[in-house]
Amino acid sequence: MNRLFQSARTLRRIRPRFPVQRAFSVSQPSWEPPHVAYPATPTKEQSYATPLLPLPSPPTQPASKALLLLYVPYPPSRWPSHLEIEDPFVDQVGKLVALHGTRLVVCYDGNDSDKQHAYRAKLFAPGGLIKSYPTITSSTLTSTDFLSTLDSLSTTHQPTQPTPPRYTEILVCTHGARDCRCSDIGGDLVLALRAEVKRRGEQLLPPGEEAERDLAQQGLHGSDSRRWKITECAHVGGHKWAANAILLPSSTFLSNLRPTHVPLLLDSLAHPDDAELRRQLWTGHFRGVIGKTVEQQVEAWEAVVRTTPPQPPALKASSTSLSSSGTSSLAPKAPTTTPKRTPLVVRFTTHDGETHDVRGYEGESLMDVAKREGLGAVEGTCGGHCGTYSFPPHAQNP
Repeated sequence: MNRLFQSARTLRRIRPRFPVQRAFSVSQPSWEPPHVAYPATPTKEQSYATPLLPLPSPPTQPASKALLLLYVPYPPSRWPSHLEIEDPFVDQVGKLVALHGTRLVVCYDGNDSDKQHAYRAKLFAPGGLIKSYPTITSSTLTSTDFLSTLDSLSTTHQPTQPTPPRYTEILVCTHGARDCRCSDIGGDLVLALRAEVKRRGEQLLPPGEEAERDLAQQGLHGSDSRRWKITECAHVGGHKWAANAILLPSSTFLSNLRPTHVPLLLDSLAHPDDAELRRQLWTGHFRGVIGKTVEQQVEAWEAVVRTTPPQPPALKASSTSLSSSGTSSLAPKAPTTTPKRTPLVVRFTTHDGETHDVRGYEGESLMDVAKREGLGAVEGTCGGHCGTYSFPPHAQNP
């Protein structure tokens, strides 16, 4: 009965998905529980209006050895807030692999059936697949093969060389029962990723194991940026930074993603050797690498993000030209006076009605004004030209 009246729902942005079950038999005398006033159900617009929170610096994940993906047959719309409480097998797997330094992430297999424990699993280390389990049961967890594989993994030495997968997989958290921002923003990110892959004319693998078996039968080996799989997964931590995603086979963890980031995300994965694309993607989104130590994650972060982008080459003296007056076109010119810009007062009104009067200047974009003044609700992905829905403006005459 205590679970019926818990107030934890007021501490998180939860959209109720399941009817509250009465904890007594209908044969008992009629009795109604006291009314509990929950807050109004948040809308998708409110999920997007939540300001992007800064990520920890340096952004890292807890040290681990590997990542185990457990594919369940029931969809995210049926997931409770804590799968390990409702599903004893998920709880059993999570506790076992945690003892061996392996992290568990639950994924949707695309097979909406009611078969109990009809699950499969894949064990990943940074760089590729360690082992695949077409069917995983309680007996699998106690088998010598499964336990020895977990014991053989090490963050400093891997006797088993990871095998590059035959496709690139992106896990996106859409666990709405845990936090509705995950289903709202994460769900839109899944749709945007799948739509962009189709728009580019590249292969999008459906959920489930059948597509993976077909690739194996075709003899296709190695990862291919033209083959993609977009998978919905359960809570991965940090729902306040939704949308969250894990990129495979690198096991890179990204947060604060929006559908507007999809082209950059796919371009970066399709061109893994492009350091500039990776720097743009990791800046403001990187949260670590699963399967590495904290020191290794910090080293990777500093090598990518804190590297100064390449500057254009300087002009050489031989490239100078002389004007008709005989003076070099690169000769120092007389300093010019910068024209004064007219200051303006710009009023921003947030989604909850709070107003902010800040100083702007004539010719300056609204995005630049908002970012300079620290208005976190403005994402600033369109360059200040209102080209995306990340900053829909509403101008009003004074």
